[in-house]
Amino acid sequence: YLVTYYDTDLWHKGVQAIAAEGARNHGLLNIAPADFFETTVSVPKDIEEQRKIGAYFKYLDRLITLHQRKYEKLQIIKKSMLENCFPKNGEKVPKIRFAGFTGDWEQRKFEDIAVRSSTISSESGLPRVEYEDIISGTGCLNEDIFAKESDKTGIVFCKGDVLYGKLRPYLQNWLLPSFNGIAVGDFWVLQPQNADSSFLYRLIQSRQFDEVANQSTGTKMPRADWKLVSKTEFFIPSTINEQAAIGTYFQHLDHLITLHQSKLEKLQKVKKSLLERMFV
Repeated sequence: YLVTYYDTDLWHKGVQAIAAEGARNHGLLNIAPADFFETTVSVPKDIEEQRKIGAYFKYLDRLITLHQRKYEKLQIIKKSMLENCFPKNGEKVPKIRFAGFTGDWEQRKFEDIAVRSSTISSESGLPRVEYEDIISGTGCLNEDIFAKESDKTGIVFCKGDVLYGKLRPYLQNWLLPSFNGIAVGDFWVLQPQNADSSFLYRLIQSRQFDEVANQSTGTKMPRADWKLVSKTEFFIPSTINEQAAIGTYFQHLDHLITLHQSKLEKLQKVKKSLLERMFV
């Protein structure tokens, strides 16, 4: 029970009232052990109630830890698969390949895999996607962009296009939209050419693409250089089917990652809410 009680902030006020700022720790408050043990703690009179509260939060902490580990493990798996599902330098096939596919991959310039859309629009009926709408490195939107009201001008994108944030490419702002809209700001709107869009979306997340994109121009506001990226050659599967298989695999992996992240965040909110309501 006491371990859980000190997870709350109920005891902070009592401690702050008697704590003193340390001479060598400017901004940090110190409290003598004797003074700490003089602070009061609200506890249920019934020891059994204390045990039940402690046991419940112990169980909740185990669930949180479980989903945290699953979430972290899936992220590690994704990083490893992105490394191994694309050929390394000097190789024509990846280390890991799905069953049923053989033969060398094809080497193509990026401009033969995707082209940039340049259609500008300020149409009011289309949702806007801006840099701050995307959660870095996840390809997920952090809010309901359909609820946003905006008349900003940007580049039109369609379902199946790939959005790549060219400003500070190390921020990893990318998106595979399932809707039509307008990309506002420093985005490349990439349209696949004889390539599967879900595979293109994974290609821009690969180490090989990342290395080229981060050879950016500018210092304070670095941007990926299209002239460099478009002429860079990448190995891709010769068949759309293999490209689609890779894209589908990572789509499923992203779904699992999002699922466990969502469960983790819900459990953390449940714990926070109960800590506020079950202690006085």
